Amino acid sequence: MIVDAFLEWSKSAPRERRIEAADALARSYLHSELDEDDRRKVLTGLFALVDDSSVGVRERLAAIFADRRDAPRALVLRLLDDVPAVSASLYARSPVLLASHLMDALYRAEPRLEEAIAQRVDLNRMLIDQLIARACATACKALVSNPHVSLTDDDLHAFIDRFAGDADALETLQANRRLSPEHECLLVASCAQAYQANEFVRALVPDKRLERLTKAARERAVLEVLARLSPKACWQATGVLYARGVVTPAFILRAALSGEILTLEALVARLCDVSMERVRSAFVHARPVVAATLLKKTGLSETVRSVLSMALVLARELARSDVDWTASFFAETLIEVVDQRNADASMDALDGVGSGDASDATVALCHSIAADIMQAEARAYTVASRLPEVSDLEAMFTEGEPGEALAMTVDALVSDALDGDLLSVEGSDADRQERQLAA
Repeated sequence: MIVDAFLEWSKSAPRERRIEAADALARSYLHSELDEDDRRKVLTGLFALVDDSSVGVRERLAAIFADRRDAPRALVLRLLDDVPAVSASLYARSPVLLASHLMDALYRAEPRLEEAIAQRVDLNRMLIDQLIARACATACKALVSNPHVSLTDDDLHAFIDRFAGDADALETLQANRRLSPEHECLLVASCAQAYQANEFVRALVPDKRLERLTKAARERAVLEVLARLSPKACWQATGVLYARGVVTPAFILRAALSGEILTLEALVARLCDVSMERVRSAFVHARPVVAATLLKKTGLSETVRSVLSMALVLARELARSDVDWTASFFAETLIEVVDQRNADASMDALDGVGSGDASDATVALCHSIAADIMQAEARAYTVASRLPEVSDLEAMFTEGEPGEALAMTVDALVSDALDGDLLSVEGSDADRQERQLAA
């Protein structure tokens, strides 16, 4: 009789009163000491409310039962078939759902349900794989923000690969996950790709030029990350970059011209599949035959190998002279050596690598990269000179917040994309030069 009266009343009661009644009836089922007969009657009333015309009534039922292990499973399953506004809380939290229920929901490709499932505390491997592979960006961002989910290296690789063009998704990953050096390098490289796809930037910069700017910004940013690593971490990171196709001849030339010798040794060692110590020994101790053999194993062209050899030997000589150098100084000095060697093809080999026949494309690309390095250093100096004076020395030397370096990298990329002067030296031919170099 009580249930009959309730159902009759609910036909004409205002929406807000029906929501209150649904709340009271659901809590009565969960918390009141009812005998089996009364419990069955209350459950009948709850099932009747599943057909209520108001979404608010059904939402209230789902919200109350979402966190309860003692919720009536049959009722929960009926609410799962409701609109996402009703079922989302159940998909996000209900402990009575099985993995098969969640997988069925993911196959529906409903963004709100995907996001809800990504927030669960009990996701298994199959669900995590499905979310990363197929779910919408919002759901994947919820997944990497979920502190209850452990993501493997493969998960992070898959996320970065899939959302390489989505700066917001990459920023969410960086903000919520502690990344290894390898993943940080991949993330920085992917951020460059994301800004290349940005509609605002594309509207301001022609496609060919934007592609060139993006490559340069990506290479600079990745080198900045690698420069902060220990030799072992640098070796590991270059292996990941090599597997992902980031290690190109142009990237290796930039490392050489920047004077990033540790990174250059790691790159050469990775291409030769030998230890960094062996590469260092060949050049530090001036062993021309060993050096030539190692560089030949890299598979790079003779002209590129010649530049790498010059860079490593120049670094050795500067170290012996106890000279501190900047990237700009190193690039300018190395370019002078490259030009001199290129002008005199008959000069003896340098540490076992022939000096002649450097192609115009390689030399032109070296000039372009060197110009970029020197301009970037000048810009950094200009910005630093404009910073306000800081009286608190401790505050001056305090490290920035996590992610600050990545944010600066992204800002620099946008700045470069909008600056018409970047790569002005040989800039118009840079694409042709790099294609010829790769060939």
